[in-house]
Amino acid sequence: MRVHLNVAGQDLGKHLKGLKVRPFVLLKLLEVLIDSNHEVFRGKGSPQELKARMRQLVQQEYPETEEGIPEEDRVGAIPLSLLQAMREREEDKRRQEEEGATWNKRLKLFQTKNSTPGEKSTCITHCLDTVRPHGDVSGQEQPV
Repeated sequence: MRVHLNVAGQDLGKHLKGLKVRPFVLLKLLEVLIDSNHEVFRGKGSPQELKARMRQLVQQEYPETEEGIPEEDRVGAIPLSLLQAMREREEDKRRQEEEGATWNKRLKLFQTKNSTPGEKSTCITHCLDTVRPHGDVSGQEQPV
C-alpha cells in the first residue's frame, strides 16, 4: 500500500503517521463490496472464494495483532509497509535538503488561491440596493 496525500502543493504525509489499519474492518469493507457485486470483483469467482482469498491476503499484508480484544476496543496499527514508505520519504526529503534542493512552486498541483466568499443572499426586493451606480426609481435625475 502506498499513500501519497498532496493538497495544494503541500505534502501531507506527516499527517498520515497516525493512519492505522484494523484488519477486521478492512475485511468487513471488502465483504460488503463482494456482496454488492462491485465491479472490481465481478467475474473473479464466487463470493465465498473471494471472501476466503481476501481474508488470506489481508492476514498476509496486515496481520491481526489484537485477537484477544473485542472488535469495538481495537485501535489497529500502522502497516509496516506504510511506515517503511514514510521513513523512506523522510530520508529522501532530508537528503534533498542537505543537497540544497528546495520546493519548486511551479510543481504545485493547484495554481489558484482560495477567494473571499461572495455576498450573502438577500431578499429580491433589496438585492440591488447596494449595487452601483445608484439610480432613482422615480425616473428623476439625482444631483451629483
